Amino acid sequence: MGYRKILYRSIPLYEDYHPSDLGILRASMQFNKRVGVTGYLWRANGQFVQTLHGKVDAINRVLERIVADKRHSQIEILLDDDAPQTSPFRGFSMGYDHFFPARLGIDFIEENHLPRVNRAQAEIVFDALVRLASEALEKGGGFVYSRQAGESEADYERRLTAARS
Repeated sequence: MGYRKILYRSIPLYEDYHPSDLGILRASMQFNKRVGVTGYLWRANGQFVQTLHGKVDAINRVLERIVADKRHSQIEILLDDDAPQTSPFRGFSMGYDHFFPARLGIDFIEENHLPRVNRAQAEIVFDALVRLASEALEKGGGFVYSRQAGESEADYERRLTAARS
């Protein structure tokens, strides 16, 4: 069975920094760990950008949950490719951080209008997520729900579980 990587964006139901993000992160970590999927979720200026890596069947199961989740809408797959077995998000069943989408050219053009993203841009965004995940393992993320420097995934999950949503 092959491996697959996905990059998608969607529009959250709630504003930035809403507690529902913690619920999404917790549920993603638990489910992804069970099915062997890794990934990273960015929240920025009214949009989610998420990447996933795992076996094809496992990614399909995760995508079914994502599509059914009412906490976001307008899901747009930006990248869907075969992937090597080794995940670029090792150590993350799911990571989380905030970012500035204008730096990647994916910020809103007008109110609630997202720019088109071509394949080259999607690859740039995917690579940026890989870099951010790697940096988070080493230096920690910049947001309260982000993984902290030197924090194991188990400690990260315990901290998030203890946090109030």
